[in-house]
Amino acid sequence: MLQQRKNLELSDRLFIGRDRAAELLDVSTRLVDDAIRNGELGAFRVGRRVLIRKDVLLEFAERFADQRGRARGNESSDCAESVSPR
Repeated sequence: MLQQRKNLELSDRLFIGRDRAAELLDVSTRLVDDAIRNGELGAFRVGRRVLIRKDVLLEFAERFADQRGRARGNESSDCAESVSPR
C-alpha cells in the first residue's frame, strides 16, 4: 500500500508535501520553507505536514524559473518542466 502511494504521478495528486516540492523544484527544503514563510508560496498545515496545492506549486515553479533565468541571463529554464503534470 505504501509503495503504491509513492508511485503516484504528480498529476494524480492535489497536494504536494514540502519535501516533495523541494525535490521536484531541485532546491532545498529550506528554500521552500523560506518561500512559504515570505508568502511567495502558499501552503497550509495538516497536523505536522505542510502541504502545497499542485496548481500553486506549478505557478511558483514558473515564477521561480523566470527569476532564475533572469538572474543567470537566460530567458528559459527547465525548472518548470520538471514539475509539469504529465
